[in-house]
Amino acid sequence: MERKQKSMRHRIPAAHPCFRRRIKATALLLMLCLLMPMSLLPAVAEGENNAKLTNVALGQTVTATSSYIAPEGFFGESLLVDGEWETVIPGGNVRLGWNSDVYTPTAETDPVDVTVELDGTYAVRQIVIKPMKWNLGKHTPKAFDLQYSLDGVTFVTLRSEKDVNTEAATDVDVKPLVYDINPTDMKYFRIHITRHGNLDAGGSWFSSLGELELFAMVEEKPEEEGELAVNKYALRMNPGETDWLYLTDGKKVTAHPVRYASTNEKVVSVDADGTVHSVATGEATVRVTDTETGKTYEVPVTVDNFRVTDQFQIVAFIPYFYEENINPTTFDNLKKGGITNVEINFALDKKTITYENNLRAIRLAYERGLDVTVSEVDFNAASWPGKSEAETMKFIKRYSHLPGVTGYYVVDEPVNATPYAKAVAWIKSVMPNAVAHVNFCGAYDQNVTNLQNELQSKYGVSLDYVMYDAYTFRNPTCDELTLYSQLAYNREIGQRLGVPTATYIQSMAWNGCNRPDADAIRYQVYASLAAGVKQISYFCWQTPRANAAETYGPAVIDIDGNPTDLMEPVSKINAAVQALGPTLMKLETRAMYFTGQSFGAAYKQLPAGFFIRPEDWDQRLAISYMEEADGRAYSMLVNRDYKNATEVTFTVDAGIKTLYRVSPETGKLEALTAKDGKYTVRLDAGEGALLACDKDFRFEMKEVTNFHYLKKAVTAAKALNMADYRDDGKDAFLKALEDAQAVLNNKNAKQSEVNAALRALQKAQVVLRPFANGTVNLALNKVVSSRNTYEDGTYFSLSFLTDGVHEDISVNSHQGWSVDPYSRLDRDAVVDLTLDLDAVYRITSVKLRPCLYNQGNSMPEDFEIQLSRDGKEFVTVKTVEGLMLEEALDQTYTVDAVEARYIRIHITKHSAVIDVGQGGALSQIGEIEVYGKDIDEPPTAESATETETTAPEPKPETKSETTHTAESSADSTTAETAAVTAGGTAETATGGTGSKSGCGSAIGGVIAVLALVILAGASLRKKHFCDQAE
Repeated sequence: MERKQKSMRHRIPAAHPCFRRRIKATALLLMLCLLMPMSLLPAVAEGENNAKLTNVALGQTVTATSSYIAPEGFFGESLLVDGEWETVIPGGNVRLGWNSDVYTPTAETDPVDVTVELDGTYAVRQIVIKPMKWNLGKHTPKAFDLQYSLDGVTFVTLRSEKDVNTEAATDVDVKPLVYDINPTDMKYFRIHITRHGNLDAGGSWFSSLGELELFAMVEEKPEEEGELAVNKYALRMNPGETDWLYLTDGKKVTAHPVRYASTNEKVVSVDADGTVHSVATGEATVRVTDTETGKTYEVPVTVDNFRVTDQFQIVAFIPYFYEENINPTTFDNLKKGGITNVEINFALDKKTITYENNLRAIRLAYERGLDVTVSEVDFNAASWPGKSEAETMKFIKRYSHLPGVTGYYVVDEPVNATPYAKAVAWIKSVMPNAVAHVNFCGAYDQNVTNLQNELQSKYGVSLDYVMYDAYTFRNPTCDELTLYSQLAYNREIGQRLGVPTATYIQSMAWNGCNRPDADAIRYQVYASLAAGVKQISYFCWQTPRANAAETYGPAVIDIDGNPTDLMEPVSKINAAVQALGPTLMKLETRAMYFTGQSFGAAYKQLPAGFFIRPEDWDQRLAISYMEEADGRAYSMLVNRDYKNATEVTFTVDAGIKTLYRVSPETGKLEALTAKDGKYTVRLDAGEGALLACDKDFRFEMKEVTNFHYLKKAVTAAKALNMADYRDDGKDAFLKALEDAQAVLNNKNAKQSEVNAALRALQKAQVVLRPFANGTVNLALNKVVSSRNTYEDGTYFSLSFLTDGVHEDISVNSHQGWSVDPYSRLDRDAVVDLTLDLDAVYRITSVKLRPCLYNQGNSMPEDFEIQLSRDGKEFVTVKTVEGLMLEEALDQTYTVDAVEARYIRIHITKHSAVIDVGQGGALSQIGEIEVYGKDIDEPPTAESATETETTAPEPKPETKSETTHTAESSADSTTAETAAVTAGGTAETATGGTGSKSGCGSAIGGVIAVLALVILAGASLRKKHFCDQAE
């Protein structure tokens, strides 16, 4: 207004007579006013002298007719008025603003209202709308009305905007929309969107806004001092630490003179300014006296040697902690559930995580013997690096040394963790033994290494844990490849950096993925313990309220705070972990070995020279080698069957005089009794047993040859009826069998000789050709190729289509073939599977067997069975449309003796099943079997067919062609069908690569790359709770 008035005055020439007359009149009026009583002067607006321009929308209630609440906490209605115009800071989750719902179909001009209800009526004079910086302002609505109301019912339009464009080249170039208006009284303000900003990948229009500000002149009223109290009700400190006490009314420190005194200065001393120093272990009381009123306040102080990382931590991750959760029942359930620490973090409602609410939660936790990891909205994830040291230290000191506070939540999955080093160091400067929570995902080796190097070189402190999350039960089956490769990857980093390791345990479903049962949770826990982790965190303990209840959970506690069916079994699991914890904290895992079914690259076969030797080497076990600092050997024996209990019978090294089991009830060593030199332990589904050798035994791996797999292969080979096979290849097979038997008979054979004999027998059997009599499966162990396949090495592979394995997943993990979920196929995308029989036969039938793990409901819906003699010219012999299975029934298709060598499954429509992680259509087949008869005479080019010609060219696909032979997999056949066993050879020992698999199984050596792609692909539809990733 001031600039406008000056401009108006300049338009009137100073020499104009009218102007001179007005000056005289004005001067006369001023003289009269000076002589008038002050009461007769025009009144100044009430409070105007003490008023200042204030954003009255800050922290007010926002509602919208359409909102997308992302599980990571990126978007929310309250974030539109939280006072923070965010942009993406490297690392962690950020609070971006409001976004309309992307999952509800919305047309470009469908109206959406965003309404702010103020806490009173204000004369608003300026409206500021800040676009979302994260998307460079691209998603700001293109047209909207700015409206106000006094009653929330009748709205008046202040102005209408059309063709709004706030897009900028970079985030720093994004500019706010500023609207100056005449002061207008309003209690409600509404943005009435009439044209949305952008089109989501799912086909729905949406809008987003970063921040909304409404400015009005607000009188500043001096605040009266409230009731005084000491800033901390109690302290728990280690010797040599410092804290600060003062009297406050909750808003500011009192101006009253205060006197401080300690009842025991040998334990605690206190300075005149309230600085508390812990001197030695013991108890004391600090007396704080208000000398103006004479009132004295007492603060009990306990000084002991306590470090939370010395205890095994069982953490409840509650990602959206709301005010209604801060009650005795919540913390009673945490205690009953065996939790030791609760993380309070990630509130979408800024009003929720306040100092007062945190104090309530801390006290409720401490009364039950629980620890708390604290956070506030302004100190969580991406907000840390932008804070000054003074701001950060003020926050840290608010909670430092309060009994029960053992950690600060810093950041989850930072892309670049190094900027958080200052925050970690500042926390450690006040509470050296507090945990500064940082969690990683993906291929994070360099990221965590850089952070640790920064902490040690600049600040002389260290990370508390190398922690990650990778959820391996997002499907009904466990992704063991990711489970064990990630545990190994994390352990290697932790041991190299000298930092303990930690991991998350999936304990709920989200966005339609699988919900693990108690057995699956038990398996995750014991596999993690065997790998040497010192902290497990449940993701999630309580079902989040970030979205509707059907989107998340149920977890151990449901969305309303009630225990679910998981509560009782998980409580028992945690009780066992607490009992084992003191022993586990003393152990370092040196290696992880396995027996039974291989799951891919991270499978390291148990050496025959290990001190624990199972009787049944085909039993699915994980066996860790662990050591105490003095060299005492331990082993965690884990049942990899997470559906069935089992008994494990084993022998031990002759040097072990007494074998103990650490009791899961008491934590004490209990001697086991051998029967006929053999020990037996019973394990629930997924359970582990922690075994201890006697103190005098020192383990050294012995050169012991493992004959088990060769013996099994020879037995199976001898069971084959040679009369069923053609002469070509038979002599080579019999020679390989004879050589293998000779190696078996040589008790001094080296492991390399055994492995070579096994490989030779495998190779010889592959080339055996059975006579085709209509009952022999001609496809067994034959080559299958496709341009689209998911090769996880555990559940899906092209080689699994013809390996003869068609069993429940609890018996054998080989489930068959699947399209690659990362290719995100449309349902009508063409995919071909081509089987090479190695010779021409008269084909009489083709059998397709569904995957058993999902009752066959992922079988392709429409497909053609095509045959070819030369692999170039194919003819269709069977067309299938509308196949939809409710149970896994074999599908057999008869053929009228067509001569062919190649069988092609030409898929034209995939199943209705959509991959929960990637959103693409799925097709999966468990096994292909082909039956036919031999051709007596050489095949001719004139072989007759009665069918149509080759199918049309397939749509472009995402992968180059992949071919798998029986030789290419260490577990290509089973003992029932061939001389090859599931376990591979005794020299199989490849370490896993580090990765995070956000949705299901990872793909061999490129698992880490996929994880990085997932991280880079953040969008409105992104899902990480980890997580995600994702």
